Amino acid sequence: MNMNEYRLKQAELVPRIARGEDLHVVLENRYGRPYVESYGLTNIFMKDDCFWAKFRNVHASVGHQEIEQGQSLSYAYNNYCDLVCLSGFDKRVVRYYSAEAYTRMEFVTKGEPRTVWHSGRANSNDLSGLFQCVNSAVKLKAKIVSQDGYIYIMPLHTVEVYQDLSGFVAYTEYDGYPEYLRHMHEHAELQAKFAAVRASKPGDYYANTAFLTGMEFFTTHFILTAEHLKHRHLVNAEWQNQDVPAQSVEIIACD
Repeated sequence: MNMNEYRLKQAELVPRIARGEDLHVVLENRYGRPYVESYGLTNIFMKDDCFWAKFRNVHASVGHQEIEQGQSLSYAYNNYCDLVCLSGFDKRVVRYYSAEAYTRMEFVTKGEPRTVWHSGRANSNDLSGLFQCVNSAVKLKAKIVSQDGYIYIMPLHTVEVYQDLSGFVAYTEYDGYPEYLRHMHEHAELQAKFAAVRASKPGDYYANTAFLTGMEFFTTHFILTAEHLKHRHLVNAEWQNQDVPAQSVEIIACD
């Protein structure tokens, strides 16, 4: 793929993610025996044309002896800088890698998404489509466009629609990102440090940080109803349900 083809593909990618297509990443390793791997990236946040996307917290901590064992980890990937993030949401641990570990990182979207509920539509009281999806066990996700310009796309874990179609309540999966990832303008500095380290080390090496502990995370756990959007997160070991102003909220089915 030449550079013009790559740029075209990237330009097409962001709108496809924004409309709710399922996102995957295909990777080829740089060092060791060559292989290809792919992951479904279910939790996404975007701003402008930049995004981070992660898979669920299902990666075992085996091989990472520096941290407490038995916890689940997750990798996150992005489309604008040469960083990869490994994090543990429960224990608030983070490690950053140079994306130079891969010779190929290609994002692929799939599926035919359709909006089954939208907060800004005149017929937002019509829950018949949402009810049909839940009754047929269709996979659903939430898309939230925040007042500060972020777009969050997350799987819905629980959706309850009242049988008289008078209302619903939906919960996104309980997950989160290192807060640092949301500050996209700061990532060039770490990328430059990684490049300098790599330039000073010959052979098969890609730069990474040590595990950072006690890091601040942004929790992507939301409660949706026809009337309200709430952000559920822990504050001093107490659950808080905070009202969140949003430009729009959608529930998307991706068959």
